[in-house]
Amino acid sequence: MRAQTILSAMPAAARVVLSSAAARVVQSAALARVWRFAGDEAGEGFIDVLVKMLIAVVVGAVLLAIMRQAIPQLFTDMLTKIRDIFEV
Repeated sequence: MRAQTILSAMPAAARVVLSSAAARVVQSAALARVWRFAGDEAGEGFIDVLVKMLIAVVVGAVLLAIMRQAIPQLFTDMLTKIRDIFEV
């Protein structure tokens, strides 16, 4: 409230100067946040860990598919036992 009263009491030219100065402060603060975000190396190991996890999942799926083709009876027995365990 008090800031609005002060601004309304100022001449129009002073309000423009004040608002442009405030805009520069906001702009420089935003620019500082962008540079801080770009220079932050806290998540630097994120992508390589994600790629390793993806490779592990793909390799596991391939091995599972190969084993399912090679040993179908084993998986049939395992699935039957698992279904029996969870039956109520």
